[in-house]
Amino acid sequence: MLPTRTFLIGAVVLGMPYLHAACGRDASARPSNQQEIPAATRSAPFEKTAISLASGIDMHFVERGRPDGETVIFLHGYTDTGRSWFPVLERLEHLKPALRLIALDQRGHGASSLPDNPTCEARPSSCFETADFAADVIAFMDAMNIERAHVVGHSLGTFVAQELALTRPDRVDRIVMIATTATIDGNPAVKEFMVGAMLGPWREALERKGHDRPRDVYRMTPLDVDSTMGGWLAANWVTEISADPAYLADIAAETKMIPLASWFGVIEAIRDLDNAERLESLSVPALILWPVQDAFFTANDQSRLLSALDVAAASCSTSWIWKQYGKAALPESGTPQSDLGHNLQWGAPGPVAEDIASYLTDGSVPATLTFADPANARTLLTEPATPQTLRASTDCRVK
Repeated sequence: MLPTRTFLIGAVVLGMPYLHAACGRDASARPSNQQEIPAATRSAPFEKTAISLASGIDMHFVERGRPDGETVIFLHGYTDTGRSWFPVLERLEHLKPALRLIALDQRGHGASSLPDNPTCEARPSSCFETADFAADVIAFMDAMNIERAHVVGHSLGTFVAQELALTRPDRVDRIVMIATTATIDGNPAVKEFMVGAMLGPWREALERKGHDRPRDVYRMTPLDVDSTMGGWLAANWVTEISADPAYLADIAAETKMIPLASWFGVIEAIRDLDNAERLESLSVPALILWPVQDAFFTANDQSRLLSALDVAAASCSTSWIWKQYGKAALPESGTPQSDLGHNLQWGAPGPVAEDIASYLTDGSVPATLTFADPANARTLLTEPATPQTLRASTDCRVK
């Protein structure tokens, strides 16, 4: 999720185009196809199923599509739940009904359980490493008899996808990463806002109430920090300018109930994460979707990420596509105000579903740029992509 916070963003990443479907299209901006689902074919309401995993987690998930279809596993971001993917799942099921779509509530999020042992209660960060989340996914696949799957992640979910692709490429076909980076270590949004300005004061407030040990607050929620925290989270944390306000309200209702073990444990576990060198040996094809007003993972982060992936691609280890969403750079205030931001799949579920469907089908994406209408951010426009907004790895076989 994306807080309101002041951070600066650099210039848009430049590069070569990866053009497939846009050749010959009208170059003028036009309303984006939001993939409105015909009433006769709309999916049934989402219902969660639970399964106990060998990793010790009771995992809750939603499943759509064909049970015998090619499997796609969706991993939500920090303090989100599987609901983060509901609009994308509905549109993707309409586009590709043969797929098996599964969205997890990851450990300590949504309806899924917290790790239940004294070590985790004493030091939550020891049980929220990306390796722990990845182990849950593999345990889930084993329990569900899923041999291989595509993995789609957002934010925290992208780091789990990276971990899976790097350590278990035998179980992963392709990864899609929405709002990601190669390195969190030193990230100002994490260090200055999430740790310094938000979680730090939360911890101090809890200590003033006599809760000075991690195990004391393990199963508490933000409402135990302050009874009015639900309103603050809805206004400052569960945000995306182009998203349906009713949908955001549903997400906010779940966010305020996420256990503090997850709020504190995840950040403490991943704040020093640096996968840049590891990604130089990535062997799983990757699609990266980057929203231009992402105040967490900026253009500079994208440059570092693609530099690492370029090394992997040069050795014919993998291939990648990078696609930008949005046109208006993040304002100097650092607050997303006018275009698509960190929670991209909330604001543009239709175009995101189209990109995922295309990529999983033939390894390409539509050569389009989707952005918020400056006159009305709830309306999305689309125009042909440029070499600056759509890039791809060079074919390693071309010398």
